[in-house]
Amino acid sequence: MAKRRKTVDVSEVLARVNAFLAREDPYVTADMRKGAYILLEGILHETGNYAGFNNLGWMNGGHDRWVSQGKPDNREPYIGDDTRRHYYTKAEAPARVGKVAAEPGYFYPRAL
Repeated sequence: MAKRRKTVDVSEVLARVNAFLAREDPYVTADMRKGAYILLEGILHETGNYAGFNNLGWMNGGHDRWVSQGKPDNREPYIGDDTRRHYYTKAEAPARVGKVAAEPGYFYPRAL
């Protein structure tokens, strides 16, 4: 009998949760996304891999709208749903965040 693997690759968990957080279908609620990102943050902190996150609304046009409207103090309207996030590990954190897209049925978000 083959031995069962007892560990999970953190980058695989990160990719799966990021894809889940990017979903826009009605079957994924804000509470479901919040539970997923709380679990992911715990894993990333425990393993020393946490390098922050960015809100998908901010990454996918919110920042550009904020700049075009004179960088008002209140950024909330430009961030969008706070449960829609994209997390990074120390090994994968970009110097400058690009846009992220997730197509229906597309498992891994891809940087644009």
